Amino acid sequence: MKLPIIQFLQKGTIKSRLLVAFVLLVLLPTSAMTLTSAIIDLSRGKELIKNQLFSVAALKASQVNDWVDLLERDLKLILAIVHLKEFSDKLTNNKLFRHNELELKYFQQNLNKIFQSNGSFEEIFFLSPSGSVLISTNKE
Repeated sequence: MKLPIIQFLQKGTIKSRLLVAFVLLVLLPTSAMTLTSAIIDLSRGKELIKNQLFSVAALKASQVNDWVDLLERDLKLILAIVHLKEFSDKLTNNKLFRHNELELKYFQQNLNKIFQSNGSFEEIFFLSPSGSVLISTNKE
């Protein structure tokens, strides 16, 4: 059993055989080029999408890491504030560490840590009831 196109080419006139041959000469290479171009574009598209997804994933990972760093910084600030609260209670009760320089130094270090780590404050200080500065992060 022969294909219908082959039967047509054997039985048809020279005019119809030439027409079919020329149409096939145009359609076959065009079809091959279109198919090849589609395959190449598809693979490039996949690579482009993959690269964009990796970029988005890296950006999101960076944002999550920044968020975690911010949470850690805030947690450290909260913990330092809890320590400062204890010391500030001593300050307000007139227990101004008169006999404990080590405790005063530790308090000053915690105050400086909060000041440096947060970046939200310009200066942190404690005032006495009379208005004088007891402890400050300002070195002046």
